[in-house]
Amino acid sequence: MAERPLLTEAMNLYTDYYLRIRDMRPDFADDLLREALRCYATEAHTAVCVVCRVAVEEELKEIHELLVTLSDHSTWQPVERMQLESLKEWAHALRIINGKQTVTIEKIQGRGNRSAHGPTADIWKQLRRRKTQKDLAQPLEIWADQQDARSQIQAAAQVLRQLKAKKDQINRLRRIP
Repeated sequence: MAERPLLTEAMNLYTDYYLRIRDMRPDFADDLLREALRCYATEAHTAVCVVCRVAVEEELKEIHELLVTLSDHSTWQPVERMQLESLKEWAHALRIINGKQTVTIEKIQGRGNRSAHGPTADIWKQLRRRKTQKDLAQPLEIWADQQDARSQIQAAAQVLRQLKAKKDQINRLRRIP
């Protein structure tokens, strides 16, 4: 029975996202966000974190590819070899994303990595946090719970909206003769 309220919440989250992007062209990242919401509705919270991370990465790859078509191809690294870390640095260096967006993407990336790779993704960071808080009994954050999943969806939706707006700007500039 817990699935029904989560399904309703997932539908509401997507409706909110869609209403903000409906004038922009849908892409693979939108499909991934819908998949994350399906995972959320079925309580696959760890999967939500992984899929949200991938959605942000794919949107940055699309922007990268779009800009490659507008410039000298020899100066760009092939997008299929790029991972979120290098895409994030690239986007920040070109001011496609600002400092606040970079921090949000880092949080999405960290939680997604922890969900995909287990505690080894950032075990030293977690151990330092536990030691600093003098609470070594606190469990390592491996599996995602409902709150983690909801936070990931909300953060990913926010970043995707911002990236789609940037991509839309680039596309409009491309059309100017």
